Amino acid sequence: MLLFGVALAATADLARVQERLEEVSPLMGLRLAETRPPIPDAAWTKAAAGEVATGIAEVEGHEAKIGWGVAVVEVAIDRFWRGLNDELYHQELLGMGHIELVRGSVCQDRRHVMMLLPLPLVSDRWWVVENRYARALEQKSGGSVRELSWHQVKVEASELSETAQGLVEDAVPLAFNTGAWLLVALEEQTLVEYHAWSDPGGDIPAGPASSFASASIEDTIRTMERYATDNEPRCR
Repeated sequence: MLLFGVALAATADLARVQERLEEVSPLMGLRLAETRPPIPDAAWTKAAAGEVATGIAEVEGHEAKIGWGVAVVEVAIDRFWRGLNDELYHQELLGMGHIELVRGSVCQDRRHVMMLLPLPLVSDRWWVVENRYARALEQKSGGSVRELSWHQVKVEASELSETAQGLVEDAVPLAFNTGAWLLVALEEQTLVEYHAWSDPGGDIPAGPASSFASASIEDTIRTMERYATDNEPRCR
């Protein structure tokens, strides 16, 4: 798996990456993400060299920190986008105990999706997010820039399936969970920016949990790259 991951590492011309980021910069006001951590130029230099650059951004007044990562992936934007929206097939891929659609339609904007994360030694965590597409951003860019963002929504356990209701009975809901994937087309490659901000709630301290979760960001990006590469995404 390590060798396979290295084989997937995509390099890109740094000047072209910088040029592309400057081209799309005027469109960033069309993003929907509620949180946008600052990404240093050095991170994109690292990404252009074939690595995943990651970091943590503090949020004033919160113990929980935002974890972020950027990379260049060897997957065209349309295929990567479709793979991202296949979350109902990501359960084993992401180590989730359960994923289900709660409201809306599969692969569609503003759908509500429930996830449960099994945790050793402590109570499992569960949450429901609304997934949103930045339609104006996609249309203005001709499809070359896309954003999938999410934010946690309040859902009663009674709205879940019987299977999910049984799973969350002894689980703890996250205090909050928000983030986004931003994709920028680079010929047949894609510039990827990912960030997530969450508080596990319960008796797990938000600060240390943020650092632990951020350590998995590189794996998250590479896992989604492999999924989009090796599978025909179902979402259209």
